[in-house]
Amino acid sequence: MVERCKELGAPFMAGSSIPGTWRDPFLEHPAGTDLVEAMMVMNGGPDIYGAHALETLQAFVERRGSTASEVGVAAVQCLQGARVWEAGRCGRFSIELALAACTAITSTPTKRELLESFEYSKDEPAVAFLIEYRDGFCATLLILNGFISGNGYAARVRDSSGASSRIEACKCVTYGGLVKAPDEPELYSGYYRGTAKGTFAHFSYLARNVEEMMVSGVPSTPVERTLLASGMLEAALISRREGGRRVITDWLGVVYRRERDLPPYFPLGPLPTGAALLPWPPAGAAL
Repeated sequence: MVERCKELGAPFMAGSSIPGTWRDPFLEHPAGTDLVEAMMVMNGGPDIYGAHALETLQAFVERRGSTASEVGVAAVQCLQGARVWEAGRCGRFSIELALAACTAITSTPTKRELLESFEYSKDEPAVAFLIEYRDGFCATLLILNGFISGNGYAARVRDSSGASSRIEACKCVTYGGLVKAPDEPELYSGYYRGTAKGTFAHFSYLARNVEEMMVSGVPSTPVERTLLASGMLEAALISRREGGRRVITDWLGVVYRRERDLPPYFPLGPLPTGAALLPWPPAGAAL
């Protein structure tokens, strides 16, 4: 679909609403940021919500390095249960980043011993998607059902001198939820069947950016991001089905550069205030 739209010169965008929601505190890596490693934590089903989290992760890391462009993914591996924490102790991913991402969600410092000793459900163990990019960069998605509820991001950023680094982290805020009916069991932490409640305002930004593409003919976000994130999810689920095999992703040589710093419509504050969206019509727009 992506290749055909390019052939036709047709604008095309797709994907999750989470990359375009509020970030608390606001965090956007400038183009060319020297990222050492990145981490996304979430709750929900690995197949369904994993798609949202991987695309959000990609939205943060896609402008890393001196070229500020994406080069694709070399391999993906899915680990579950005790193997997740074994991988962390062996340095396959940074436990420190995992703690920072969890703390961004809860606003309460998360301790390593609590993270690793938490009694995850037998049906929903801790899950890690380990992602190896073609330029040597590594990132991880941790799915921690029961331990946290929400989406958090953290990255280690190397200073311009290269002599030191720091951790930057934020929560990706979503609004609205589902109300639990009295006779219904709890599913994931904070997610219930039942009646929708709230505005789900973060979807408004996705819808406005789609509308902007329809008007301008220019995609608000790169469709290659969605293509790459979808491929990472496919590889992770293959690995999960095959007992954690490291999957070589020859088909994920997705190369692109994000042309916009941010989509035309994007919340710059950490939390919504007043109207959920920017004023419409924009100042100076012809009606």
